Amino acid sequence: MLDGLPTPAFLVIAAIALVMLFGDRAFAHQVTKRRKYLRHAGRIGGAMLIATVIFFFGNNHVQAPPLRHPAILALPVLAVLGLVGFHVASLFFTDRADAGALGSVGPHEDNM
Repeated sequence: MLDGLPTPAFLVIAAIALVMLFGDRAFAHQVTKRRKYLRHAGRIGGAMLIATVIFFFGNNHVQAPPLRHPAILALPVLAVLGLVGFHVASLFFTDRADAGALGSVGPHEDNM
């Protein structure tokens, strides 16, 4: 126990970090624009998932008593999983990231 938190919580976070480390090492050899978008979506989605799970399940004492039911607390977590899963699947199963259809930063040439 560290500050009242169980040891498995720290082990899970450490395991996720190790998986990400090995993924980065493998990623360094196969860099394409599509893989960069997939990696970014996975990283941002994973961070959002961890934050959502910790907020809704770890701190449910700050929620109103009628909202503390596990089925209600699971709705935001499922929403994050669904949205991130859809985004990753759309990047994985289409080649629009390689075609540049995800948008660009800055002024467009046809507007000048």
